[in-house]
Amino acid sequence: LVLSVAAMPYGRMLATATANNYWWVGVLLDAVATLAGTAGKQLLRHASVTKKLRFYPFGLFCTAVIDPAFDISAYSFAAQSIIAPCAGMVVVW
Repeated sequence: LVLSVAAMPYGRMLATATANNYWWVGVLLDAVATLAGTAGKQLLRHASVTKKLRFYPFGLFCTAVIDPAFDISAYSFAAQSIIAPCAGMVVVW
């Protein structure tokens, strides 16, 4: 729930409450972020174990680019109190 103040003529202020109905988009974006982060970590581990260097760039890209990009965009749709617990999905994946 976001409280915004709109200016009225003659100096009066009108407080209006608006709710963000797209919180579920933020949760979905954070789920994609945690999944990409986990996939990137698994790719890095696979590259290290198998000595196949071609998996390093993919793992780094997933972990260092996709995960933060989706995580940051999730915060624009949902509050921190909703997104932060969803970051624990890393343990589930």
